[in-house]
Amino acid sequence: DEKDLDEHHSCPIHLKPCVPRREENYFFALSKYQKRLEEYLEQNQQFVQPSYRLNE
Repeated sequence: DEKDLDEHHSCPIHLKPCVPRREENYFFALSKYQKRLEEYLEQNQQFVQPSYRLNE
């Protein structure tokens, strides 16, 4: 948050100036695809690497 910056608009942890950025983001309704994704991941467990990330 901007309120956490010091008087020079620098990060108090890293002591580096913060630079404003703009980016485009796209979102989709996961619930619309959830069942299909779960089925795909169940049938293609090698798709997620490393495998311990599958349950995230």
